[in-house]
Amino acid sequence: MIRTRVRRSAFVATLAALALVTLSGCINITYSLNVNPDSTLSGTIQLTVAKQAASILGIESASDLESKLQSGDLTDQAGAKNLKSCDASEDAENLILNCEITSANASDISEGWTLTTNGDTATFHAVADTPSSSDSLNLSGVSQGNYEFTLTFPGEITSVTGAGAVKTGPNTVTSKGTLEKPLNITVVGSLKSEGSSSMVWIYVLLGVVAVLAIAVLGFVLMRGSRRSKSDAQPVIEESANAPLETPEGPDTTEES
Repeated sequence: MIRTRVRRSAFVATLAALALVTLSGCINITYSLNVNPDSTLSGTIQLTVAKQAASILGIESASDLESKLQSGDLTDQAGAKNLKSCDASEDAENLILNCEITSANASDISEGWTLTTNGDTATFHAVADTPSSSDSLNLSGVSQGNYEFTLTFPGEITSVTGAGAVKTGPNTVTSKGTLEKPLNITVVGSLKSEGSSSMVWIYVLLGVVAVLAIAVLGFVLMRGSRRSKSDAQPVIEESANAPLETPEGPDTTEES
């Protein structure tokens, strides 16, 4: 996971320098992740860094930022390995990375993340990264930036706890905050896709309707056939019972 606390590293030097030039909000991180039925996570992570902040580290392009991220300087080593297919771009003020994550364990994305299961129920937990005096630098009054975290389960979410976490849909939760107060939430949801179940019932219902339609059509055709036979029967009987007419012939009576 991209670090949400300041460490004694080149990144600390960046933020310290930013404090001197009174910059704030230089980093924005957007997580869009899905819980897979096999209890792994897939999705995207977008990292946006102000060009002025990046230049202090000697990063002049989004490609340079990608190299720095993949090296583990800006993220956990395990997390760096899971950032696949990063798309580097930039706008007038920022360097932007959009990286994909495919079927990764929660703990491999961030040391403070866990995803445990109990049958068809999964529990995602993200623990706040607590800084210690040995590896942190206090930059009071300096805003490092913001994050937005969105997590989607296959089925319905049944429980959400944590400051700033909001259930935005039946199976989606979103949390927003500042990097000074990292993500700290617990989400419980179903691994069973309700959509798949619904589709099965739809197919069953369509099958039943089709069978009933065929049965009704067969009944109507049979009834129509019987009615046609009934209407034709009196005509046939009347023809059979009619007296035979003698054909007229020449008059053979002789006059005397």
